Amino acid sequence: MVSPNPDEGALRGQRDFTENKSPGGTIPTGVFSFTPASSSFGNSSIKALTPSVSGPSMTPNSLSKISSAANLPARFTFGNATTSSTNSFGTQPSPTISANTLFDRPHASLKLGSNVTMGGFERPSTVKSSSKGNPSSPRTGTSNLSPYNHVFTFDNDGVILYANYHGSEVIGKVNPNVLAIASPVWRELLYPPHSHLHVTKEDPNTEVGRRITPRPELCVRPVKELNLRKDDGDALLLLLRIVHYKFGSIPTTTLPYLDKVAVLCEKYDCVHLVGGLWLSAWMHGQVPTTSKSQYIEMLHTAWVFGKHDEFDKIAIFMVKNLRTDGIQRCLTHAGLLVDNKAVPGVGTVDKILSIRQATLEKLLDLVHDSIEKYINSQGPLCEHKSQNCHDCTLGSLIRNVRRCGFWPRRSAREIHVSVETVATRMRSFVLPVYHSEGQCCKVNLQQEVARISQNIPSPTIASERIHMQEQAKKLAGSNLSL
Repeated sequence: MVSPNPDEGALRGQRDFTENKSPGGTIPTGVFSFTPASSSFGNSSIKALTPSVSGPSMTPNSLSKISSAANLPARFTFGNATTSSTNSFGTQPSPTISANTLFDRPHASLKLGSNVTMGGFERPSTVKSSSKGNPSSPRTGTSNLSPYNHVFTFDNDGVILYANYHGSEVIGKVNPNVLAIASPVWRELLYPPHSHLHVTKEDPNTEVGRRITPRPELCVRPVKELNLRKDDGDALLLLLRIVHYKFGSIPTTTLPYLDKVAVLCEKYDCVHLVGGLWLSAWMHGQVPTTSKSQYIEMLHTAWVFGKHDEFDKIAIFMVKNLRTDGIQRCLTHAGLLVDNKAVPGVGTVDKILSIRQATLEKLLDLVHDSIEKYINSQGPLCEHKSQNCHDCTLGSLIRNVRRCGFWPRRSAREIHVSVETVATRMRSFVLPVYHSEGQCCKVNLQQEVARISQNIPSPTIASERIHMQEQAKKLAGSNLSL
């Protein structure tokens, strides 16, 4: 086995010391010399130069001068052994010097193990620091091997994306440039406003500075990670497919999670992404019903996408079908409490309650005014001037109103059922036919109830109309670009 040549730094150090040269003064000949020492590594052996200190003229002061003159520490190690010398003044060990400092030539070192380099000099072990995992950083192991990772991977060289999809946390890759163009909110997340302040500016007078091409302040790198775990996975995936031009994966039929798409479009100010034929196809056939109680989500969807006609229809539907509790809070047709924050617009819920109350007052006035008319009449209202017909009609009106819970007269705030429920009950009133010619009652309840129900005003306030007009303009702009 051939031993490697000693480091040239070691030879120079040996020559300087054996020739009595040192920065701090002259060292007596024979005081400091080098002898070979060997270290074994498996089947290999490497010889190193071992310094020895001896001579009758050595004193502690001389040793201090040697150490300070060469600017050396106190220990000199070889592999796993430490060498020291005994001076002439007893058994006190002489100070030892460190070979790592004496022959500090990193470029000439050959790593032979975790702690040993060429020449047999032992270097400190590299301690690998262990840090706790950052929640926003990718976790190693099998926990991030979601079966949906590839679904959210659009650019292998892009920014790491964290999301939730069908109950599983996914880690994907997205292109930061297309996201920044699609949404101003995404742009702020990917390129924080303060990031351009940390762009390294090299001195143009240096060699490195002359090699770097000048660049604008805003030409910065995006963040490494984008955390969108709180967003609905289906809606987020749909928007990501649109911005990455994966149009073949975009559904073209009624979208069951359109309300969640609307939430993200509002959150990230990217309503223009879903313009064109997509939105029309997604909203096709979506009619508010009392069975599913999804009209609040549909109202928000129409508000986000600027569909004011749909917004009016759904809002009027809510006026007809919302119920109230004892403290005038809105309840769905199924009796669930309506979250006022879920209803778009400031004051929309109050406006709905106000119109609901006014509509109930009109319906109650319809039957109670008819009863008052028959009670206060100076004579029979029957076309045939029959008092019996008059009294029979009056009694039937009172009996029907009482059966529905509207007698004696109650205010609209005391009616907690929906407007549609009240109207349906009134349309079911049955009045007797006293004459063979037919009914001669002066009030056509079914016709009047239908008229009131068809003329319910929209609760849409002015500020919401302005908002929807602006949203409609964004959609119109996206239609022109398609």
